[in-house]
Amino acid sequence: MEKEATKIIYYKLEGKRVVPCEFDEWNRRVSDAKSWYRKVAYTKLAGYAAEVSTVFVGLGFCFSSNHLDIFETKIFGGGDLHGEQERCDTWEEAEKIHLKFVKMVFEKGILDFERNKVK
Repeated sequence: MEKEATKIIYYKLEGKRVVPCEFDEWNRRVSDAKSWYRKVAYTKLAGYAAEVSTVFVGLGFCFSSNHLDIFETKIFGGGDLHGEQERCDTWEEAEKIHLKFVKMVFEKGILDFERNKVK
């Protein structure tokens, strides 16, 4: 039996609404990594060795799932939480996941001792 090809679907944002689009439009909108367009939320935890970033990826891989997974939240730094990530379908879900990840860092109590050392 032949393996079914993965279909890639591109999305753009209209406000906070996700809308399908063609590759050229998706590429134009998300190619600038510093673009406000991609950022949902970003939290640099003062005194903690972690940053939480949530962005609109806009790239959906259609496997057998009905999920788009086009928003991604990820922890950078944060000891053993580093690289922890979760993807979702909507802006609202992305905001909730972002807050959940920030809370995870605080609960874990990962302080940046080098940055906060008394001299």
